[in-house]
This record gives sequence, C-alpha cells and structure tokens, in this order.
Amino acid sequence: MSKSPETDDVENLRRRVARLEDVLAESKARLQAAIDAAPSLIFVRDRDGRYVASNKEFARLHGLTPQDVEGKTPYDLCPPDVADAFIAADRRVMDDATSNTWQEDITYKDGAVRTVLATKFPVLGLSGDVVGVGVVSTDVTDLAQTQGRQSGDLESAERLAGGFVHRFNHLLAAVIGNLDLLRGAGDR
Repeated sequence: MSKSPETDDVENLRRRVARLEDVLAESKARLQAAIDAAPSLIFVRDRDGRYVASNKEFARLHGLTPQDVEGKTPYDLCPPDVADAFIAADRRVMDDATSNTWQEDITYKDGAVRTVLATKFPVLGLSGDVVGVGVVSTDVTDLAQTQGRQSGDLESAERLAGGFVHRFNHLLAAVIGNLDLLRGAGDR
C-alpha cells in the first residue's frame, strides 16, 4: 500500500521541524556558551519583565542556575522597590529603543560593595521591533579605584562593554530568527 500525498507532506514537515529544532538548539547552545564565558553579569528580559536568558555568573549571584532564572521576574529575585526601579528602567530603554550605560556601586548579599559598569540595551526581533531588554554588568571596582592614575581605563572598559553588547545582540538576533523559523514551520 502506498502512502498518500498528505502523509508524505506530514512526514516531510515533521523532518523539517526536527531539523529546525536541532538548528535552534545548537544556536541557543552557542549563545549560552558565549555568555557563560563572560565574567560579567548578563541577562535578557522580555517585554513582560520575565528573564528569558541569563549567564552562569548572574544565576550564581542569585543562587540559581540559568535554567532556574528563566521565567522569573525581578520581583522573584529582588526587593520590591529595587524590582520596581529595574522594570521602570527597562520600560524607558524599550520605549526609547536606546542603550544606556552607567557606573554604580552595588552592595551584594555578602555585604561587599563593588563598582559596576552596566549597559542596558533594547533587544530587537527580526522585524526590528523591541522584544525585550538586555543587560551586561561588569565589575570595574579595580579600574574605578585607579581611575585617578589611569583615567583612560574606564573609557576602555566602556568601549569593551559596548562592543560586547553589539556582538551579543547579533548572536541573540540569530537565535530569535531561528525560533521564528521554527514557529513558522509549525504553522504550515
């Protein structure tokens, strides 16, 4: 008994979806490996404030794994007033579609005070729409302490962080593109 054309179409579609799922998984694994290699705190939140990606360093800071962070919001990880400030800053970045870089002192759970250089940037989907916000936060305590002697170090760190954000956004766009392809294959 021969297969019907519809059965062949369904089998071809299943194989295509399986290939796209493999491509997406590989793309996500490459992105995760890249952000896990960075000593910076890195994460991405969607428009609803949910973490959709983070690196090991960010997750470790909160006593979690990157997989455990996914789906949480700042309200799950921070005091409400801090979470409110994060969400408000996210909204400004997403509404303006612009990046912001700033330096601030952060007090960690163990009481240590560290100076960080943070960059918050809009994450764009394939259509160019802002789909979330990303953050790269780098500990620059040692640089800040020697800033008086070597004033160019902080500017170098800012340029380095900006370049990393640019490359990170390109990697993220590839993952989002593969996900969009996968979603489109399922619609056929």
